[in-house]
Amino acid sequence: MAIPVYEEVTFFYEVLMRFSDQPGNLGKLSGALLRTLTITTKDGVRIGTQENPPQQLALVEGEDGQQLGEVLGQANAQTIIDNQILAAENQRLLANIDELLATNQTLDADLTRTESELTTAQAEIQRLTALVNQQSALTAPEQEVEATPQ
Repeated sequence: MAIPVYEEVTFFYEVLMRFSDQPGNLGKLSGALLRTLTITTKDGVRIGTQENPPQQLALVEGEDGQQLGEVLGQANAQTIIDNQILAAENQRLLANIDELLATNQTLDADLTRTESELTTAQAEIQRLTALVNQQSALTAPEQEVEATPQ
């Protein structure tokens, strides 16, 4: 029996930023919290999810806690990476579309040519059928019809 493999992964889950409602500081950033999520897996299957308690983020150097700028910087960096991956995938798909359009144009031209050849072949079949019918009419033996006595 194999020993189960347990793994825990903790990652940023949400950032809450508070803005002041106090006169003189209205709308200015006044605080921020970071909440992380921990997912536990057993042999690659999720068996547990836990929201961790929020952590106060430091707004300025010297305050306790992780710097808000670091958290946002990591989130921005990940967003840029994700954007680059999506842009590359988009370029690949656009190239694929161009290739498919070119193939479609080739197939459309082939279809037009084949339809034209079919029309020509059908006309030739009609001509040859008429010629055979004409030859059959010329070479068919005449049947004599006997008069019947009355």
